[in-house]
Amino acid sequence: MVRLQSENKELQRTVQELKKTTSENQEAINSLEQYGRRECLEIKGLAWSQHENTDKVVVATAKKLNVNIKKDDISVYHRLSKCNKDNPRPTIIARFVPGE
Repeated sequence: MVRLQSENKELQRTVQELKKTTSENQEAINSLEQYGRRECLEIKGLAWSQHENTDKVVVATAKKLNVNIKKDDISVYHRLSKCNKDNPRPTIIARFVPGE
């Protein structure tokens, strides 16, 4: 009986340590995700077309806002979801090439 109680206490300590580590890891992951998003831009409300070229849409939108960017300034661009009746204008996300 004493051995079982001792094992139980040790397991409870281990669980508490694992909970603490998990919480710390979640905070670190969140911080890294936020850091990674600093080079991203979300563009909302633009109409979707079946054969659209997302990079041209992003560059043209920037041009309309008097922002001079080129296709090479962006490393990745895509719609975040599919266009459907509930979401006729899905968000575009553009990840810019990090500056020096």
